[in-house]
Amino acid sequence: MGLQSHLSVTVLLCLCVANTTFSLRGFLHPTDDPCSSLPVTYRRDWQARSPLDSVDMTGHKHVVLVHQTRTSSCNAVLRCEEVMQNIQNYHMDTKGWNDIGYNFAIGGDGSVYEGRGWKTAVPQTDEASYDPHVAIIAFIGTYVNNLPSERMYDRFEQLLLCGMRRGQLIENVLVCFRFASETVGWKNDIGNCTTMSKTDIL
Repeated sequence: MGLQSHLSVTVLLCLCVANTTFSLRGFLHPTDDPCSSLPVTYRRDWQARSPLDSVDMTGHKHVVLVHQTRTSSCNAVLRCEEVMQNIQNYHMDTKGWNDIGYNFAIGGDGSVYEGRGWKTAVPQTDEASYDPHVAIIAFIGTYVNNLPSERMYDRFEQLLLCGMRRGQLIENVLVCFRFASETVGWKNDIGNCTTMSKTDIL
């Protein structure tokens, strides 16, 4: 029957395992449009650099990889925008990528920050390794002895619902938490993945 009203995820943090349960039940009604109330800070708002190149993604995404940015956290818009700029600079200038490496990022202020967006592919390990069926969403911050806030999880769930509503994600998307092993292919770490649908959230 699936996970019903709650999504239970196991997040591997260093050598520890933490179980986290979160839900949007009571926050969104099943008939509500999750996109209409989603607070999104777009690229132009956080003054993103223009990408050097881009690879279009067409069709539904089947997998969402969830990362941590391994940066300082942020709890205000201006600070989160600054962190996004720093991440993009690092990905482009140090890693040599064409753009920031996330489709979206979730800030501690409760906002969603647009990275490459739904329609542009992100690199799995480098700019030569794309999977058009994979999206990457990152929680802004470093999570070793703690977890992202419930507010951030709620916004993450709402973003997934919005992606499903707009046809960017399949209804039963595979969500893989990659906090401790981002450099290892997610297919080799399937134990930290769970299938998630609208009914698991609401």
